[in-house]
Amino acid sequence: MRTKSIKTYLIITFTSLILIILASSSILFYRTTSREVIDSSKATLLEIAKSSVKIVESRIDGEFKAVETIVNQDKIKDEIYTLEDKLNFLQDEKERNEYITLGIADLEGDLYTTEGEVTNINDRVYFQEAIKSGRGISDPIVSRLNNSLNIFFAVPIKENNNISGVLVAIKDGNELSSIVEDITLGESGKAFMINKEGTTIAHKDRDLVLNMDNDFENVKENPSLESLVELEKLMVEGETDSGTYSYNGEDKSIGYAPVPSTGWSIGIEILKSEVLENLTKIRMQSIIIT
Repeated sequence: MRTKSIKTYLIITFTSLILIILASSSILFYRTTSREVIDSSKATLLEIAKSSVKIVESRIDGEFKAVETIVNQDKIKDEIYTLEDKLNFLQDEKERNEYITLGIADLEGDLYTTEGEVTNINDRVYFQEAIKSGRGISDPIVSRLNNSLNIFFAVPIKENNNISGVLVAIKDGNELSSIVEDITLGESGKAFMINKEGTTIAHKDRDLVLNMDNDFENVKENPSLESLVELEKLMVEGETDSGTYSYNGEDKSIGYAPVPSTGWSIGIEILKSEVLENLTKIRMQSIIIT
């Protein structure tokens, strides 16, 4: 009886030990796999963010080259032509390039458009940058000319290397949102862009852009945005990285990178639950194997 009792004890002991080892191995395997999946998803988001920056930069450069082609025409840079002659020439260019409007600004910032409107843009950063560096671009802003969301491209008008004015081309401000709408990942992954002040300038939800939504202001009324705001602070500082945040009970992963020529930053986010959904199958398989 005593021998049988010892045998039973040893069987129970070794069986328990084996089960503990198997269970521990399964848990370790799951945690390691989970960490690897999350790290892999962050790397993927970061790479997509970097690729998206190249897409945005390419589109912006293309727009500037089109405006620079126009500004290098003799009818624009040659002072023998009157302002009326130049605006008549720009009318054809506006229709050909599908601009909302084109205009010529003098060095005081008085802008004369193809629609016969006059406004002053001396205080606009894109006007100042065009004179200073040769290219100026605005955030999507509500235009003083038509009260719609527009984006402004500005380049200097030169004759004999002397700046005599600035050519301004105005396009639909929703074009940036159209670019980020095409950037997706899985079912929940989407892109957005913010400017140097943290204001949303491109998003799938166009109303956020039109209303100049800003999480730096929103967090004052909605503390649940704090983890997102901490990441957006890094975005406006020009950082390239990835991270996670929680909002409305949902955990999300995000990769972000700056758009160097503009000071903007693009972010790619996805639900963490979608990233980890395959781990549920792995966990069940581990239990079955154990």
